[in-house]
Amino acid sequence: MQKRPLIGITVWTVDRNEPHPGTFIHSNVKYMQAIRLVGGVPVYLAGDCPAEPELIEKLDGIILSGGPDIEPWRYGKENEGSGEPDIGRDEYEISLVQQMAKQGKPILGICRGAQVLNVALGGTMIQDNDSVLGISHASGHGKRHELKISDECFMKPFFTGKTTVNSTHHQSVGELAPGLIATGWSEDGVIEVIQAVDKPFFGVQFHPERIFEARGESILGIFRTLVEACGK
Repeated sequence: MQKRPLIGITVWTVDRNEPHPGTFIHSNVKYMQAIRLVGGVPVYLAGDCPAEPELIEKLDGIILSGGPDIEPWRYGKENEGSGEPDIGRDEYEISLVQQMAKQGKPILGICRGAQVLNVALGGTMIQDNDSVLGISHASGHGKRHELKISDECFMKPFFTGKTTVNSTHHQSVGELAPGLIATGWSEDGVIEVIQAVDKPFFGVQFHPERIFEARGESILGIFRTLVEACGK
């Protein structure tokens, strides 16, 4: 029987006072459900320091999930509109990407995760779309925009023409890291899909885990691409 790929999914932490004080890990279970549907074995990843090499060896691929803004100094900038960062999570996820990338293991970044992928490999961020670009893609229930992709986009084999995706971000990818290209955009020109030229690294600015049940393979294919890349 063929081994099912082990896919790590990063989580975020939440501080709570009541009823049980402490710091707890938090995630949308839809990430896990999507990976199981396409044949992977999901496992949650959390950390506040560089990822352990022993962990990297066991993982076949990773999903970098959504979350807060990345600390600007990590891409050589002063704060120009970024929200409060999670310093420990930045440290963990950036080291996770860099170690996985050295081994050429598949990576899928979602929303913040696409931004982490870009920053970890040497790219930068637009810290506030509204003030820099005059464009609002900020969080809002029911907010949607159109998605356009290029012929080179990894989504092309399962993408069903023009569609809309959810929009929950006030930042976006700026200068692309060496080896990464943009292959998808909103109708107003914001980068929505990135990928590596010759490695299995993919990033989407929207949240496919929230819409795959309604959209079927045209969105679930994003997760399938990751799992299939782990078997190559």
